Amino acid sequence: MTTRGTAAPPRTSGEVAEPLGSGWRGAANLITLSRLGLIPVILFCLEAGFAGSHQIAAGLFALGAATDSLDGMVARRRREVSSLGIFLDPLADKLLVIAALFPLVSEGALPAWAGFVIVAREVAVVILRTRGTRSGISISANRVAKLKTLSQDAMVVALILQRPYPVLGPLGGGLVAVALIFTLWSGGVYLWRFRSLLGWR
Repeated sequence: MTTRGTAAPPRTSGEVAEPLGSGWRGAANLITLSRLGLIPVILFCLEAGFAGSHQIAAGLFALGAATDSLDGMVARRRREVSSLGIFLDPLADKLLVIAALFPLVSEGALPAWAGFVIVAREVAVVILRTRGTRSGISISANRVAKLKTLSQDAMVVALILQRPYPVLGPLGGGLVAVALIFTLWSGGVYLWRFRSLLGWR
């Protein structure tokens, strides 16, 4: 869910959210899990190649991306912020995008080096979050990271649809550039803000 707290000392207002539980049956966590469940269906549609498969894949991806905001809203309204949700939500976001990158790279819609940059950034942030968890610090998504997520989601949808609709090719290329800018920018922000977790001075 999108309600993630930052508890890096010193704690500041707006950066800390206290988990209320760790159960997985809450509505917010079930929405997050449904996002993970869409991944194999999206991959099947991308690989199957039947009539309308790419349109279906793009629609399911957009639906999965939209649940990121939905589960956060549900978590706040139902007071279901949990340690499990704090862990699962960013993981689900990353897996949804990363899973879609592989078929896009394999069919030439996305350059392999661009896919590598995106995956490397996500892996680096996961490692940073893991170290933060071990140190009692929950690293929240900053504003640039949220723009990164939006740009990556828009990029993936455009790249999926450019196969049945070649006219979207220039749009897809432009969104790749935008997504890469926010990917590198947000990754740099994370590394700088929490460099102490990596032993940097």
